[in-house]
Amino acid sequence: MPLKRTPPQTPTNSSPLPRPEATVMSALLHDDRSTLQSSKAEISMHPNPVIIDAATTSQPPTTLFAPRLPPHFSGSDSALNKHENVTVRPKRKFVSEEESSMRDFMQEMKNMFVTFEESQNQKYAYLQSTLNEIKEKNLEIANSLDFLSQKYDEIILKVSKLEADSKNSQSHIQGLEAKIEHLERKARLCAVEIRNIPKINPNETKEDLCKTAQIIGEAVDVQIKSEEIKDIYRLSSKQESAKPIVVEFTTLLKKDKLLSSIKSYNRQNGNNKLNTTILKMSCPDRPIYVSEALTFKAKRLYYLAREYAKINDYQFCWTSNGTVQLRKRENGPIIRINSEEDFPKTDK
Repeated sequence: MPLKRTPPQTPTNSSPLPRPEATVMSALLHDDRSTLQSSKAEISMHPNPVIIDAATTSQPPTTLFAPRLPPHFSGSDSALNKHENVTVRPKRKFVSEEESSMRDFMQEMKNMFVTFEESQNQKYAYLQSTLNEIKEKNLEIANSLDFLSQKYDEIILKVSKLEADSKNSQSHIQGLEAKIEHLERKARLCAVEIRNIPKINPNETKEDLCKTAQIIGEAVDVQIKSEEIKDIYRLSSKQESAKPIVVEFTTLLKKDKLLSSIKSYNRQNGNNKLNTTILKMSCPDRPIYVSEALTFKAKRLYYLAREYAKINDYQFCWTSNGTVQLRKRENGPIIRINSEEDFPKTDK
């Protein structure tokens, strides 16, 4: 008797299933096909297959290759449509030793990366806080620099103003000094200064000084009367025994005549110039120097002019009416020296 086969039942519902139900049905049909193939193989391998006749038994015929459904599924369409009650049991995969070691290695690497990330986050937070502090300090420094710059600008303005005031004051002082110098030269215009005459009498009087001036005049053939002397006195000096004598004449002519006569006398008597022997004083022989009575500034300029003449080969250096003058050669131009800036510039 031929074996009766019952094909797998398929849902008769013509409406399309939802996407989850279609997936479940596809899996069930795949399992039924696998079961059917395995059953065929078992029957073919069995030597005496037992076939039960449906006519000789009271039990209903059994379908050998019917699809196996899960216990909680039925072949009805209503059960298949309830996809929310379908549970698929996942199959356990075999894990090899290499895969297990690889998973452990990956987990260890993951832990290392997590630890490294936490460390880097801590360092980044520290760096961020440090950077914020640096920014705050830089802001304070910038504010301080702005404040200092503002104060510096104010100080520069004040210094500029003070420099301008100083220049004005300096020019005003120089003007006043020039006026004072002019007045002093004018006051000493008729005066001469006699140096290197010792003080013999401790109680020396102006009459004694007048007699000394008259003796010097007689030595150079210049008569000096008492009424031609306006004033006579000794200057203060470190050498108490030989303080300079200042003779103020009433007229400029008398002063010029005396100075020119002394120059002629010294020129004519080069070996025996004017000295203390003509005064018949009980003292060692000393040369007597007679020149114009110069102010302190004029004396300094006269000293600098003599040094300048020696260095730069100037033949003549003298004073006239309180002014220092230079001349390099005979009949050459005369250079008036009123200040240190008046000296000719030389190439060094």
